[in-house]
Amino acid sequence: MGGGEEGVVSNTLTAAATGLVSGLFVGSLKSAWEGPAASAAHKTKMVSVTMNHLRFNAGLFALVGASYALAEGITATILEEQGPKSTVVGSIAAGTVVGMSRKSLRACFGFSLAFSGVLLFADANGLSLTQKSVRDWNKMRPYAVTEESH
Repeated sequence: MGGGEEGVVSNTLTAAATGLVSGLFVGSLKSAWEGPAASAAHKTKMVSVTMNHLRFNAGLFALVGASYALAEGITATILEEQGPKSTVVGSIAAGTVVGMSRKSLRACFGFSLAFSGVLLFADANGLSLTQKSVRDWNKMRPYAVTEESH
């Protein structure tokens, strides 16, 4: 993610937006699963519970994505390479945000350790959620016309 301030800012905003959308999805699932039964008598309570779930999860996921991307990008820029060190720093930042939402220091350490372990495993095995090149992007859209295909 490193490689300049513009890359860090755009990646942070992208991660926050992706987290926001993911959080809205999770919040809607959570409110459908845990919310009160839909009835005319409980309409106000149902809307209130749904909005609370949406707001909390959207904010949490956006903060987790933004804190990970920002911490990883700054670390990669300082070290002038993206690698395991920047992944760990980003994971610690994201885990801390999740732990703080639970108001627990143990949760901060636990989520940081869990995120670091999962993402280091993914890095070690060459796994990534982002596409790395135009060729990789074209794998997702095999029939799209691009400059590389001419």
